[in-house]
Amino acid sequence: HGSSEDRGSAVDALARPATPMPPSARTTAEAAAPYTPDIFRLALVSTYCGSAAFWIWHPLYTWMDRRFGFGTRAVLIKVFIDNFIGLPFIDLPSFYLCTLGPRVGLSEAAHRLRVDWWPSMQMGLCAWVPVTAIGFSSVTPPHLRLPMFYSLECGWACFLSYTSNQQKKRERMRERQVYLEQQQRQGGGV
Repeated sequence: HGSSEDRGSAVDALARPATPMPPSARTTAEAAAPYTPDIFRLALVSTYCGSAAFWIWHPLYTWMDRRFGFGTRAVLIKVFIDNFIGLPFIDLPSFYLCTLGPRVGLSEAAHRLRVDWWPSMQMGLCAWVPVTAIGFSSVTPPHLRLPMFYSLECGWACFLSYTSNQQKKRERMRERQVYLEQQQRQGGGV
C-alpha cells in the first residue's frame, strides 16, 4: 500500500497532464466554475454609456432637431447621420477604446475594433436604423428620445461588450484545440 507520501505523489502525477497545458486553455473545473462578473468592465461600460449620452448624443440630437426640424425629410437625415456617421465613426470606436482600452491596452482595443468593426456595423444597422427611425419620428417626443434610445442601448452595449471579448475566447479555444491534438498525437488522450 505504500506511505501517504507515495499516494500523494501518485495522485499528483495523475492530476498533471503529460504535456503542460497552456495557461489560457480552460480545464473542466474552470469551465464549470460559477460566473464572476467583471465589476471593472461593468463600470467602464456604464461610465461610457452615461458619458456618451451627456457629451455626444444629447448635444448631437439637440443640434439635429434645431438644424433639420421635424418631418419625413428630417427623420431620414437624422437616421442617416446617426447610423452612417455616428455609429461607425463615433460610437463603435469610442466604445472599444473607452471600455477595452483600460483593460487590455489601446493597441489591443484598436486591433479588436478592426476585427469586429464590420460585424458590429452590420448588427448595429439592423438594430438601430428602425429604432432611430421611430425615435426621430413624431411618435417619440424629443424629450423622451434619449430615455428610449438608452433603454435599448443597454442591450446594444451588452452586444458590443460580448463581441469585443470574443477574439480572446477564440484564441483560448484554438490553444485548447492545439493542446488536445498534441495529446492525441502523443497517445495520451485527454
